[in-house]
Amino acid sequence: DSELTSSAGIKAYRQLLASSGHALVGAATSEVSQTLAMLGKVDRMPQCSYWSSSPSLSNKQLYTYFGRTFPSDVATTRSLTKLISWYRWKNIGLLHDNSAYGNAYAIGLRTYAPASGVEVVVQASFELQSASADKYTNALELIKAEGVNIIVCGTDSQGLLGLVQAAKTIGLWAAGFAWITGDAATAEDTLATAARWGMGDHEAAELLDGMLSFFPSPAGSPGYSRFQRVWSLLGADDCKNP
Repeated sequence: DSELTSSAGIKAYRQLLASSGHALVGAATSEVSQTLAMLGKVDRMPQCSYWSSSPSLSNKQLYTYFGRTFPSDVATTRSLTKLISWYRWKNIGLLHDNSAYGNAYAIGLRTYAPASGVEVVVQASFELQSASADKYTNALELIKAEGVNIIVCGTDSQGLLGLVQAAKTIGLWAAGFAWITGDAATAEDTLATAARWGMGDHEAAELLDGMLSFFPSPAGSPGYSRFQRVWSLLGADDCKNP
């Protein structure tokens, strides 16, 4: 278990090597996957992540033995800007954490927004691992100062409730605002953090009511179906390390 941190991920990776493991499934987050993929390149350890979406992980020179079953944010951010345009929203604020995922998500949105006629009016970030009680305040104040009411948020489930609490305090979470989260934040995982933020499940659910979540469909795609067919034909000998 990487515990969503690189240090714990490295510890788990060393345990895998010590037990003569042949392949690695994971990690969940892009930041941890980048660390493990660099180690895997040295050890020629195949790695397959089920949730890491940072486009940087597609660099085969850096992450030679890394693969994933989850789509890159190149696909999701391009699609999200088209959805925003479909709603006829033209100006947005971009709020994200400073993780590998958050930074890559922000780059993707800024890259593809112009083609959809969408302008990122303001971009603000915060330190995901900061223990400060007001770590979100400066970023939220930057968003508020620009007067945007469509806010795209690139962060994970662990801090989302705290972020929304802070946004409500300064008037950014109210009628007339639309918030959109990416695929790193799910309703189930966010609600599971309610106690950490001093809330009950019902209170947390009410606070999140109305937030839009944008993530890949679990129905899959023709490409993923082809991957499944090929994978099912492989045997143990096909999966040996060279």
